[in-house]
Amino acid sequence: AEQFSLPEENARQIGDYLGSPVMWINFADLEQDLPLVSLRDCLHFPEPLFMLLSKAIQYGHMTQSLRFCPQCGGRNFLNNNQFAMQCG
Repeated sequence: AEQFSLPEENARQIGDYLGSPVMWINFADLEQDLPLVSLRDCLHFPEPLFMLLSKAIQYGHMTQSLRFCPQCGGRNFLNNNQFAMQCG
């Protein structure tokens, strides 16, 4: 994270790969533009790693598409304990 100047305080662990923690940082939290890769381009990765990549993409989509509560219209936030969007 330090090498790429990533905001470590916003990182959330989404799993482990080969004994190392895999962290997710929402693209919206990044200050600089980084090159993106299609998930389809990662199909040749080992299955456990591909599944973690898929999970990270799902979390990113969830935080962007569920930013507002469908019932009250209030702002949602990511509940770190359950990895779910919660009405604030």
